[in-house]
Amino acid sequence: MKWLLTMSFMAGIALCATTGCQPTVEKPLVLGPPDADIIDQAPPYITQAAEAAGGWQAWTKIQQLCCRSVVTFYNPDGSFYLTQQCHQMQPWLNSITIESLEPQGKFVCRLSEGQFTTVQSPGNSEVFCGEVSVSCCAQAVLETVTAPARFLDSRAVFTKSTDPVKIEGLWYYPIEKAPAAQHDADTQKVIFYQNTDTSAVDIVSFVADDKHPGYLPVIVRAYDYRQIQDRQVMLPGRLEIFRTDAWGQPGRRLVKIDFETWSVKQYGP
Repeated sequence: MKWLLTMSFMAGIALCATTGCQPTVEKPLVLGPPDADIIDQAPPYITQAAEAAGGWQAWTKIQQLCCRSVVTFYNPDGSFYLTQQCHQMQPWLNSITIESLEPQGKFVCRLSEGQFTTVQSPGNSEVFCGEVSVSCCAQAVLETVTAPARFLDSRAVFTKSTDPVKIEGLWYYPIEKAPAAQHDADTQKVIFYQNTDTSAVDIVSFVADDKHPGYLPVIVRAYDYRQIQDRQVMLPGRLEIFRTDAWGQPGRRLVKIDFETWSVKQYGP
């Protein structure tokens, strides 16, 4: 994956009228949440992470999350670019769609089951924003915002460390995500960080290694969690993506996403 320093495609983007985000792409198959026995068999730390985000009862009702977002991309020279996007997530389909508008036409991309596709674009099949590609941003948002659902993904294996690590004054248990044996192992290493006091998972690290030199090493931090309407789920008000050094420590900020208006669509009765 190439990391280019260009943002010209984003010029003049304006998305999601005040009425909210409206999906404009084909609707994928609607699947429900996992069976109750899968939830019951989840390790305690996974259930604690779900409870910190509103609880399984709230999360298993969610079919789609949608949010109008103001996104800021930062360049190495200190300049930045401000734009608007719409993020539509289907937690139990492991899917996110990002929409934007620009002078040459609407841009729509989707990340589903780890596969990035451009549904509609003015040109390129992959789009870059500063140093970060849209697919990288999509993966960061999906893994962080829908962490409770990601922990029940049968195509992945999660391993919690018993030794906490300190990140900017707070203690976290690292939880490593790896593909299950029967699935493609050619994916970037992901580590979730669970706060030792609150059990919330508000940091996710994407690790680059010798096997995958093309992946950008970044760490994602979520802030300002709040309960959404009467849906009980806790969702972040802001997400930031930082470049990391060889030791995984946060460095320069690359992207800031301010989630302005969350809406929740639930499964029918």
